[in-house]
Amino acid sequence: KAAEILQQVLAREPGNGDAARLHAQTLYWMKDIVGAIAAYERTIAQHPEDTSLRLDFANMLVETRSDVRARQILEPLLASSATRARAATLLGTSLYWKGDLTGAAKHFRMAIAADSGAADARRQLFEIRSVAAPWMGVGTNALHDDQPLDRIDGSIEAGMFINPLFSVAARVRPIRFMPGRDAFTPGYDAPATTVILGEAELVHSTPAARVETRLALGGVTHGGVTPGGDETRQDWTARASVRFRFPNYLSVEARGDRAPYLNTVASTAGLVMSNTGSFSLGLASPEGWLGETAVRAERFGDENTVRSAYAWLLAPVIRAPTLVGSIGYAFAAQDAAETRFNEAFRYAPYYTPENIVSHSALGSITVQASPTFTLNARGAYGFYAREDAPVFPVLPGILAPYTLEFVRRSFNPWDAHISVSGVLSKATTLSASIDRMKTAFYTSTTGRIRLTYRFLPATSR
Repeated sequence: KAAEILQQVLAREPGNGDAARLHAQTLYWMKDIVGAIAAYERTIAQHPEDTSLRLDFANMLVETRSDVRARQILEPLLASSATRARAATLLGTSLYWKGDLTGAAKHFRMAIAADSGAADARRQLFEIRSVAAPWMGVGTNALHDDQPLDRIDGSIEAGMFINPLFSVAARVRPIRFMPGRDAFTPGYDAPATTVILGEAELVHSTPAARVETRLALGGVTHGGVTPGGDETRQDWTARASVRFRFPNYLSVEARGDRAPYLNTVASTAGLVMSNTGSFSLGLASPEGWLGETAVRAERFGDENTVRSAYAWLLAPVIRAPTLVGSIGYAFAAQDAAETRFNEAFRYAPYYTPENIVSHSALGSITVQASPTFTLNARGAYGFYAREDAPVFPVLPGILAPYTLEFVRRSFNPWDAHISVSGVLSKATTLSASIDRMKTAFYTSTTGRIRLTYRFLPATSR
C-alpha cells in the first residue's frame, strides 16, 4: 500500500526527491531488489546532491553485497564532515563482511573520529578487536579402542594477531599411549609410550585475492620402549595449505602434511612418519548446503602409499532460528599399494586398506538452546561397504610359510558425534564432545574437552 501511495505522489510530483527515496526504500523492503536499484539510480540522476539518498542506496548495496557500486557511491562522501561517519561505517561493514579486517578497522576508526557516537562503527570495531584478540586454550582427549589401545593426551595452545589478517600460534601436545598386546611379538604386552608434539603456526588472509595460507613447523619426540630396549626418537613435522574462496560459496584447498602416524598398536612401538598431500573442493552456502570432495595420498617411509578419495553433501531440511537439521550422502574409497598385514594377524606398523568402497547416509542437527549454549549431534551409517580383507587360509606347519590372501567381504561402518559448547563469559568458551565409531578394523570411543580464553580489549574504543 505504501508503494502505491508513493507512486501516486510521484505521478503528481515527479521532482519530489523525498517521495522518490522512500519509494526506492519501500521496494527494497518488499525484496524487489531490481526495482529498488532502478528507482535509486533514477532518483540519484535527478537529485545528485541528495546525500541522504546516496547513503540509503549505499546501505542497500552493502546489504545485498553489491560492493563495487557501493564503494563508488560512498568514497566521495568521505570528503564531507557531514557524511564521513556514516559513509566510513558502511565502507567498513562491506570490508568486514568480505574478511578484510584490517581495512574494515581503518574505516571504523575513521567513522569514530568523525562522530564519537557512531554506535555501529564502535560495535563492529570491538568485534574485530575481539576476533583478533590474543588467545590461550587448554584441552584433553581420551580414546579407547578394541585393538586394544588406550590414549590420553593434553593440549596447550597460545596465539596472537600481528594484525587482523596475520596470526601466529604455538601448540604443545603430550600424548600417553597404553597399548595391549604388541603387534610385532605375540604374547608380549606393549609398554606405555609417551609422544610429545609441538609446532608453531602462521596464518595469513588476503581478502582481495580470497586466499588464506597456513604454514606450521614443529617436531615430535617419541619416548618409545620396545622389546629391544629403551629408545627415544625425534623427527620434524610440517603442515602447509593454501585455500581459495570463490565468490559463489565454493572453495578449493591444497594441503601437505608431514606427521607421525599414531593410529595402531604397532605404531606406538616406534616413530612412523608419513607425508600426505591432498586437494579438496568445499561448499558452504548461506542456505545451509554443505559439502566437500577430496583426493588424498599418504606416503610412508617404506615407500608404500595409501590413496583415498571421498565426497559428501548435506542438504538443509530444517531451517529455524534455534534449530538446523540436514541430511545427506557420502562416498569414500581407499586403497594401499602394498599390505602391511603380518603374521601376528595385525596391521604393522600402519593400516593399509585394500579396495575399500563405502556409501553412507548422513544426518546432522544443531540446537541453539540459548544465545550462549549450542548442542550438535551428527552421524553416518554405511549402508553399503566392502573391502578385500587379508586372511591366512593355510596356517604354517614346521616348514610351511604363511600364505596371505584377500577375501571380498561386506561390512557396515558408522560413526556418531555429540558435542556441546557454551560461552561462559565474553572471553571464555568451553566445549565438550563424545565420538563413537566403527570401521572394518576396530571400534573406538573418544571424549574431548577444551577451554579457550581470549584477552579481549577493555573497551570498544
